[in-house]
Amino acid sequence: YLAGYENREALLLRSAEAIEQDGVVLHLGTSVAAIDRAERAVELEGSGALPYDVLIIATGSAPRLLGIPALPPEWVGASMVLEGIPDFTLVPPSSRLVFEGGASLTVDMENAPCQIPAREIETRHPGVGRGYKAAARNRRGVTAWVEREGVVRLGETVRLHVPPVRLYPPLAAGAGEGPG
Repeated sequence: YLAGYENREALLLRSAEAIEQDGVVLHLGTSVAAIDRAERAVELEGSGALPYDVLIIATGSAPRLLGIPALPPEWVGASMVLEGIPDFTLVPPSSRLVFEGGASLTVDMENAPCQIPAREIETRHPGVGRGYKAAARNRRGVTAWVEREGVVRLGETVRLHVPPVRLYPPLAAGAGEGPG
């Protein structure tokens, strides 16, 4: 989508039923213990290994929580959508996202849920928008700045580099609540 290889409609989420009609087997709410790329198998926590032809790892989605069929990125102000990084919204500041094409983004902070997307959702799904802020908690992503310019292509691999993180001493001592 970002590089112009896909149109916006190709990114829209579909219902579980529609996905399964295409022959895709969903394992919703399942934790993965290991992925063996050489054997093309995924080991699920508490289960055995499952073979796969194509493996898609999705870490959660607000549309499912809101009960709507799709939540296009532009409704929530997203300029880039990433998959495969667990709890991405909780990645600490100063973490770096390094793309195959050489581009590098540095995480600034969590993109906290706000009412602007709620209003956008409400115009299309009356009565649903007010649930967005709660549904998006810890799922909204991050804000980041460009550390190194480059081309980012749809489907390319991105590496996450997380710096050592320590707790701010006054917060560790219980001196303050912090932002929020």
